[in-house]
Amino acid sequence: MQIKTHMGVSIDGLVTSADGLAAWEWDPGYDGKSPPPGYSDFMENVGAVVMGRTTFEQGLPEWKDAWPWGERPIRVLTHRPLPEGAPATVKASLGGPKAVVDELKKTGITNDVQLLGGPKAIQSFIDADLLDRLGIVVLPVLLESGIPLFPVKATAFSREVWDKSSHKPARETVRTMRLESQKQLEGRAVHMVYAFT
Repeated sequence: MQIKTHMGVSIDGLVTSADGLAAWEWDPGYDGKSPPPGYSDFMENVGAVVMGRTTFEQGLPEWKDAWPWGERPIRVLTHRPLPEGAPATVKASLGGPKAVVDELKKTGITNDVQLLGGPKAIQSFIDADLLDRLGIVVLPVLLESGIPLFPVKATAFSREVWDKSSHKPARETVRTMRLESQKQLEGRAVHMVYAFT
């Protein structure tokens, strides 16, 4: 069982626009009716889905009529009860990433688990060393404002900081990943899968 993502990301690193609309929606080749680029292939070996609360609440009204995950178990990372009307396969997971992974293992899930959510959910799995594969689909769009996949401290160039620098990366201060695969999708997007090292 591996925990994996399949996230749409704009070229400037945003997963949503400022109004919360997913980057997929801004892709000029995406019609909003079929699955996003590469998603059907990604889901072939997925046996369960873990999603963030915000993603669940935002998507539930649209998904209710055509539930996209069939009978797969869905776990929602939350500290509150779920809203009424959630499908029977959906359960709240109150204990965070480790608890939900332990629970899924106990239920006998052997296929992969999709981690579906925004930066907060993804970062919580990275911080717990539980995200096995970070899959991102870089979409041909610049959103310019919105929610970034990862928080970034943007800084302007400072000659003073440069002069004090060793001019060598402090590798112990960053998480590194290994590119496991890359593939062009539908002639417009690039799917990349990274494994944490």
